[in-house]
Amino acid sequence: MPFRSRTLCFAVAAGFASAMLAGCGGSSSTSVQLPSQSSPPPISSPTYVSVGDAPMTNVLAAQVTFSAITATDASGNANSLLSAPATIELSHLAGVRAPIAVGSLGAASYASISYTISGVSVTYVDGTGTVQPNVVAALSCGTNTTSCTYTPGTPAGGGAPAVPATVAVTVTLTNTKGPAPLVVGDSTATDVGLDFNLASALDLTGTTVTFTPNATVNAAQVENEATLPKLELDGTAKSVTASSNSVILKTASGVSVLESFASGALDDNLTVAALNPGTVLATVATFNPNGSFVATSAVSPNGGAALGSGDEVVSGIVTKTTVDNTTTPPTLTSVTVVPNQSTNTATPGTPDVGEAITIPVASTTLIQDTAAATAAGLATFDQTQVFAGQSVMLAWTNVAANPGATPPVVASMIADEIRPAPVSTSGTSASAVTATSGVSTFTLVPNPTTNYAAFVPIASETAAATTATSVNVTDANGTYTSSTTLATGGTNGAGMVTRTAVSARGYLSQPTTGAYTLFLTQLQN
Repeated sequence: MPFRSRTLCFAVAAGFASAMLAGCGGSSSTSVQLPSQSSPPPISSPTYVSVGDAPMTNVLAAQVTFSAITATDASGNANSLLSAPATIELSHLAGVRAPIAVGSLGAASYASISYTISGVSVTYVDGTGTVQPNVVAALSCGTNTTSCTYTPGTPAGGGAPAVPATVAVTVTLTNTKGPAPLVVGDSTATDVGLDFNLASALDLTGTTVTFTPNATVNAAQVENEATLPKLELDGTAKSVTASSNSVILKTASGVSVLESFASGALDDNLTVAALNPGTVLATVATFNPNGSFVATSAVSPNGGAALGSGDEVVSGIVTKTTVDNTTTPPTLTSVTVVPNQSTNTATPGTPDVGEAITIPVASTTLIQDTAAATAAGLATFDQTQVFAGQSVMLAWTNVAANPGATPPVVASMIADEIRPAPVSTSGTSASAVTATSGVSTFTLVPNPTTNYAAFVPIASETAAATTATSVNVTDANGTYTSSTTLATGGTNGAGMVTRTAVSARGYLSQPTTGAYTLFLTQLQN
């Protein structure tokens, strides 16, 4: 019982004020301990920090390392949201974001978000069409002298390791997606988004590549967001729970999330029960207020099997293909890709991101569409759709040499699967949007400073490649061009006029040589 155990003596009198009398052991008074009133637990909102980007098409990979991310409340208290330095690749994140940190925030009004960057490396195509791999960028605050601080690095010496240069930026939260600034009032999840613009952050024109941070920051509790952001959750399943239709997914940046699957989200008619711990998943998902995620599309190479020793999966931009023209029809024999995502199980600790790799293609290689690409309008994906500038997911197996085996085994690698992956570009519309039978189209001219992908094939591509100066953008369902935010000349997407600046993300197709169509999955200006 909730009271301290002891014997009490009571006397009843006409007046209750005289009810307590002396007794029991000679004590003249007796105290009674009332039940303790427990305090409610403090509010703790699981807080996910994710990063997005506006594309720069001649950038094949841009790896950015964050060493600190903090939220500062109105009283000046700083709350760390990043427990250890983390690296994320930006170039593939147009129209979507990917998580880089998870922390928690207590009940408070938060006035600003600060982030510190300690390293940037960029793989890009220069003006001569040459791929420059993993160039370390110099960090700069540019003209921002009020909310950005540059700290020079120090070289190694005296037994001390080198300390990298850093730029620290503070962004005041004045116009967030929810209450302004950011008010955490309960224990539901909080969404903090950092959106960069590579085209203005990177300077590739001089002899030194320079990166000047320029992220806009939006923050709100998920329950207050009118439109939930799309998050790209690519990684490896740590555990699978078929009964709850969910996995614990460790993403490419090291963040672990709980993810369930919407009906029909898994490609190839897979079920969650078919997934194995260690399988790779490429998903697009939305937030739940409880801090979990729901995948709306998901691809798992190798039928949900765990990656074996020597197996790898990358996503990235194709820079070269080789074709055997002696066969009818001509046969794709190898593909060169610069990855922007990589599982890299074959050589742990050695990143493949930003490093070109050539993989042989065999008759056993599965070249197949995905449900998400089909839904966007890419009806066919075969070897003719693997070309310089295309974005693909590529799975392959490395076979180690074993000369003592019978017969001897020669070291080799072979592509297991090639699937379409989203590609992004930015530019200006060269025509107004037209809508016919629910399908909207317009012509996009890529920015002159972003001249890669299919739009200007690089020098190493085959002689048959044709430079394209524009791309036909198709919105198969009329979904993305119907936004009034894009309608500069009308009340819907069909009113979007010539010379509207946009960023487009989707699946690329080359129906005929030199003609390109981008099937939209995201459009923004």
